[in-house]
Amino acid sequence: MTTTSRTFGQIRASGADAFIEDVIRELTTRFRGFEISDQQFDAWQTTFFWVWQAVQKNPQAKDDWLFLPEFNPPLSPIRPDLVIVAGNITSIIEFKAGISKVGNPARRQLEDYVNEMWNTMKGVRDSRIFPALISSGFKKSPASSNWKQWTPESKLLNELHPEKFSQFFNHLCALDSGTSVSLEDWKSPTYDLHPDIVQAASELIAHVEDRGVITHLSADSELDTVRDEVFRLIREAKEGGKKQVILISGVPGAGKTLIGLRLAHDPDLHDLLPVDSGTPLYLTGNGPLVSVLVEAIARDDKRRNPEKSMSETRSAAGSKVKLVHAITEKSLPINARVVVFDEGQRVWTAEHMKAKGKSQAGLSESEVILSAMETHNGAQVEWATLVVLIGSGQEINKGEAGASVWVDAVQSAPNENPKWDIIVPNQLAGDLVGVFQESKSLHLDVSRRALEARALSEWVALLLDGKFEQAANLREQGNSLHKFPIFLTRELEEARKWIRTRVIENRHAFEPTSGLVASSQSARLRAYGLEVGNQPRSSDVDWTKWFLDEPISLHSSSRLEVAGSEFKTQGLELDYVGVAWSWDLIIDANGTWKSRTINKGKAQWHGIKNEMVQSFRTNAYRVLLTRCRSGMIIYVPEGDSSDPSRSPGEIDRVYHALIKSGARTLNDTSIAQ
Repeated sequence: MTTTSRTFGQIRASGADAFIEDVIRELTTRFRGFEISDQQFDAWQTTFFWVWQAVQKNPQAKDDWLFLPEFNPPLSPIRPDLVIVAGNITSIIEFKAGISKVGNPARRQLEDYVNEMWNTMKGVRDSRIFPALISSGFKKSPASSNWKQWTPESKLLNELHPEKFSQFFNHLCALDSGTSVSLEDWKSPTYDLHPDIVQAASELIAHVEDRGVITHLSADSELDTVRDEVFRLIREAKEGGKKQVILISGVPGAGKTLIGLRLAHDPDLHDLLPVDSGTPLYLTGNGPLVSVLVEAIARDDKRRNPEKSMSETRSAAGSKVKLVHAITEKSLPINARVVVFDEGQRVWTAEHMKAKGKSQAGLSESEVILSAMETHNGAQVEWATLVVLIGSGQEINKGEAGASVWVDAVQSAPNENPKWDIIVPNQLAGDLVGVFQESKSLHLDVSRRALEARALSEWVALLLDGKFEQAANLREQGNSLHKFPIFLTRELEEARKWIRTRVIENRHAFEPTSGLVASSQSARLRAYGLEVGNQPRSSDVDWTKWFLDEPISLHSSSRLEVAGSEFKTQGLELDYVGVAWSWDLIIDANGTWKSRTINKGKAQWHGIKNEMVQSFRTNAYRVLLTRCRSGMIIYVPEGDSSDPSRSPGEIDRVYHALIKSGARTLNDTSIAQ
């Protein structure tokens, strides 16, 4: 979103009315497509007058100081009322006009803004930070000589009455070192910028020509390493006339979809390709992900361009993100030298293609894709690159073979000139059989979904491996996971209450997303009034709206009425998640995880003998337990001794295993709830 800005010199040279009208007109244009209330217009009138007045009273404030109203950091959901960039000083300001009492929620709101900007913007991290909460509800205290500087340790805020605003400016003038700051340099991101995947996709498509936005999405050393390795290999393929498959692996939430979208829309990659080679194509085997991303991109396009119809924006969005099955089932040609295939572990085997009636001469889906890339506009290609993003341990359905099917596809491909090569990350090499090259730079080992808990995926892996003490030790090692909210409850309504409370507490510049998730095989949760995606009565649920609609919508996940399954949520994320556990994955008497399926006619659970199907059930919970960005609560029902399909003893062992692994009960005060 375009930044609205004025220098202090421009403000000083303008009359109050002209300044206020010009800025409000610019903001109204900037937020076209969004509803702006009369209350918001009144607040702008009042607060911008306070700013104009304070600038006039401080002639010593330098002309190149910057006034940034409704500032939106790159690819961040926050929008503080005002940011002042005064040389080597950043002042983040929140106004509370027209209220008589300022409470703690307003203070937490400003604290969150400062934390977010400090974490994500280099210019802020390199400056002295003076946050200010300004309201007529504060007392007109005597002139202060003790203005507070914020640091990550102190987290101090300034609270002042509007009449003291000019004194606050005067203090900033005294501290300004005289350094001139470029707005673009100050806005540049630092290592920890992390938009959610829906926002990232929307921003990428909206700003596909803006190399700055593209770069912001990968301001992370690990992501940069993978991106640079892929670019090196693509250049090598182009210059050496090679055809290659590049596998990128990663833990849940590591940013595989993010880097896939970036590669597919990176102007630097477009520049690398010949004019006649087509633009990179982004494919995925994840149907719900396609639906949600296409609708999100379309809605964002409509907000930015109200004159367009939704049918127009949906059509345009659909050309950017495509479901792979739509291509492989119809044997469509792929006229692109570079293809990015997300959720590559979900590719169909030859047997599954045949069972689905989509067999292409006995080929697997991976073989069909390679065959489709063999020619371009009817001629044999000289070079081509297929980038495949593989989720480690995330195969969740029959017919999904993971990384091995790609090695098999390369080895069974016709020995054309050039033949296909495959490059795999070291982390996958030990599980693969065949001929392949290895790379140390194609694996994402750090989860980026939960910003405050980079080790969340590791904790989930230890839990599902039955290493409960190790999981608890990881939780207690003093890393960010120690304070990350992972709570337990035996009451579904308590889980809902906890989620709603977290959303309210963190509802500042944006509405945190939330929802319930559960295994597609957790049929017995219906006894507790919870419907789960993929079950019959959930067929009327519009899952795109479940993810994207505002909380007021009856479709919204935030209603906490219908749980999304692993199939509906894989590759996507919510801020606060409630994971509902069922009897399809329990702890047996030996303390080992046991996957099961239910005979509904007899209300009996049966063990699963097929090892691959067992892994699908475990992986389903791996997906569910890694959907959250800001916190989760796990609901483990009490069970019912009169119902053999809801054994209290079996589910109690799950509850105690979670406690043993470091999950906390709601009455545990050792962690902020």
